[in-house]
Amino acid sequence: MQGERLDLLERRDGAWLRVRAGDGYHAWTHAGYVAVGPVGWADDWIERAAGRSLGADLRLEDQRFRLAVGARVVVRRNGQVQTADGRIWNVSAGVVLSEPAARAEARLLAPPEWALRWFSGAPYLWGGRTEWGIDCSGLVQGTYAARGITLPRDSDLQSLAGREVKLDPAGTGYEAGDVLCFADGQRISHVALWSGAGRIVHSALSRGGVGSDDLFADAPGAKRLRDFLVAVRRPGR
Repeated sequence: MQGERLDLLERRDGAWLRVRAGDGYHAWTHAGYVAVGPVGWADDWIERAAGRSLGADLRLEDQRFRLAVGARVVVRRNGQVQTADGRIWNVSAGVVLSEPAARAEARLLAPPEWALRWFSGAPYLWGGRTEWGIDCSGLVQGTYAARGITLPRDSDLQSLAGREVKLDPAGTGYEAGDVLCFADGQRISHVALWSGAGRIVHSALSRGGVGSDDLFADAPGAKRLRDFLVAVRRPGR
């Protein structure tokens, strides 16, 4: 995501980079999407990039640029922002808040409410983390990251985070923001946020993206999820 630090591990064919994200996730990305510099430069950027986007649209003369929710930028004294490539932009819509202010803003809502506010209708995209495409674990990770809580990137590791909540066929004892973990076989394959009153917020290919569903509905998809529910976790609030 814009403004995040990556560790460069390998170059291939001049155009592809193998990188490690701050959460330990390894991936390949095109060099055109990454600003590469020495370690000191990256450390300085992370220290200065204390602004977080909440739907911010940027403008520089005739250029326009939309920042993903949670993207990092440097906030300048005149209200302009600087992106990692060094360009200075005006914020034409949305807001960029300091990280503490963004966390406080997120905590005004329960995790599933926040997820719906910023990602409702976002298409499902395996490996995605933005409102232009996001998967189930990306939605859970991003929702808690907005609150200052770090979770692993993948659903199987998220199923070990926080503390265990006792499974209950009616959802008794579940709290808004609990992470419901589903296994198709031996491996955790899906996660969702408990919203309350039997509803979950999640990103699923079967529903086309992010939305709220009734876990206890009679629909085949809901029954399948109930059958595959194997764990409920409560990350630190």
